[in-house]
Amino acid sequence: MSADARRPKAGESRRVGSRPASAPPGKKAIPASGEESHLPWGRRNYVILGAGGGAVALGFILLALGDTVIAPILLVGGYLGLIPWGILASARPGAPGGDGSP
Repeated sequence: MSADARRPKAGESRRVGSRPASAPPGKKAIPASGEESHLPWGRRNYVILGAGGGAVALGFILLALGDTVIAPILLVGGYLGLIPWGILASARPGAPGGDGSP
């Protein structure tokens, strides 16, 4: 294969990857069905994830200060309890803020 065959011709561009032809670069395609897209997580998920991140951060701070009792409990509770719970918790139907709506 010659070097000229691999080069794009005038007016063409080399495309790397693929994106829908209907969506310009940097823009999301609008669903054709007319439905609005919604966030997969509700407020409850973000609160639980925030609590998990806070527990982990506080655990590392306490660990740096020399606490070897409470720090590991916070780290294990954050990493193995709160963060997975925040990711996997499903929104409760009928609960305010549970479905991602205001």
